[in-house]
Amino acid sequence: VNALAQADHFLNTTSRWYVTRQFPNGQPQDPGFIAIRTDVFFYSGDSTIAGTTWNKLYTSTNENLSSPVFKGYIHSSAPYVFFRDIAGNTDILYNFSLQVGDSILYNFGQFNAWIKVQTTDSVQVNGNWHKRIRFAEPEGPNAFTELGEEWIEGIGSKYSPLFPLTPRLFSTEVTDTEDLSCTFYSASAYWHNSGFTECFSQRYFSLHEAMPEPLLRIYPNPVTDVLYAVMEQNGTQPADVRIYDHTGRTVYQASPQGTSFQLQLGTLAPGMYHIGINAGGRTFYRSFIKK
Repeated sequence: VNALAQADHFLNTTSRWYVTRQFPNGQPQDPGFIAIRTDVFFYSGDSTIAGTTWNKLYTSTNENLSSPVFKGYIHSSAPYVFFRDIAGNTDILYNFSLQVGDSILYNFGQFNAWIKVQTTDSVQVNGNWHKRIRFAEPEGPNAFTELGEEWIEGIGSKYSPLFPLTPRLFSTEVTDTEDLSCTFYSASAYWHNSGFTECFSQRYFSLHEAMPEPLLRIYPNPVTDVLYAVMEQNGTQPADVRIYDHTGRTVYQASPQGTSFQLQLGTLAPGMYHIGINAGGRTFYRSFIKK
């Protein structure tokens, strides 16, 4: 039995794709902060159109899949995956039979480009072998961008299941990424991106999330070894404390006791960090420099 027949995410109605984006979301307190948002792609119901069954694809920015947004319809018939939009337009989303030398046309908005298949091989995922297709770079108008497109048979693009519909180039100078962090197949975890510790991450740094200065104090800043934190919000104790590096990756986690505590940060490399303190059901942020 081929891998696609065993684990075709596009055919299985319980499949989920977790797509995590990191993007600049600076505020006056921290102009260089990188926010993180995860969109969950999932099926909910189906429709029969002209005798063909199409799964209904939705996205949600909530881990419990609340407030879903309808994206369109998916139909899988190996080696093809088809997408149908709300207006009834149908496109080939994937053709997993592509071989070296074949090309696909990507519309990058400002220009179109034929992307050639550079290599094909097999990769083992969750005990099954899947065909992997890697594409060459397009001849783009900007030398400071890259595509790096790659498909895994039955799973899709390494960026997002719908990436071929709205592809984009990624800057090599600014953190603005989009990655498939993990997938679920038959209600079980199937594929996991080694670059992520969690499938789902939401970290925003916005003005309304910044706790007023008198209510949260951290010192010294810059810090060398020990960072002190004092909560002064009616004695609210933090449930969780996390420290993120400039990419949003969690580098330190603790569950301190009391409203005044200290964090041993001597092992952190020098640089800019962000501390998120969960208290009273909300997460508040501060930024600091490690010397």
